[in-house]
Amino acid sequence: MRLGVAAFERMFGATSLPPECHELIGRYNFSFRWATRGEVDGLLGEIQARIANREFEPAGPRRLALWEAGWGENLRMLRAEDAAALVPAYIREDPIARIKGRYAVAEDPRFEAHWYEVFQAWLFRQEAFAAAPAVYEFGCGSGINLAALATLYPDKRYVGLDWSAVSNEIVHELGRRNGWR
Repeated sequence: MRLGVAAFERMFGATSLPPECHELIGRYNFSFRWATRGEVDGLLGEIQARIANREFEPAGPRRLALWEAGWGENLRMLRAEDAAALVPAYIREDPIARIKGRYAVAEDPRFEAHWYEVFQAWLFRQEAFAAAPAVYEFGCGSGINLAALATLYPDKRYVGLDWSAVSNEIVHELGRRNGWR
């Protein structure tokens, strides 16, 4: 199976998608197969084991050091001119994805990152973004959304806010490099 334009329209609740979405959908491999019962059971077993081992923690001030380290990696990549610098680490290269509430195995391990690009291309072309004089993103992380918006609408004012000092440093550096207002 493969996600095509009609599938993305249904996922986004849209009657049509902008040409940029069509181009991205055609460029990337959105082929997948539904995960077998054994694959799903294995994945759920891994998740349950991680929960039992307390590998997951709620977000909050106790985890600030982890966020600083994670966004610090993005900042190092940005300074090294790495093209993937703004992609948050939580958008992993992983063939497992959820589609319509089911687990799927994608052919392309960057399936999720490419899906997110299509989503940004659709969402950021909505009238609310086009008409807004300024965009404020609370919890801006790596600045990936602000960078995409600034490419589309270079004359707007962009403000990225995050509780992580490193995240704020990323956004300030992007602004300096790109002449964002």
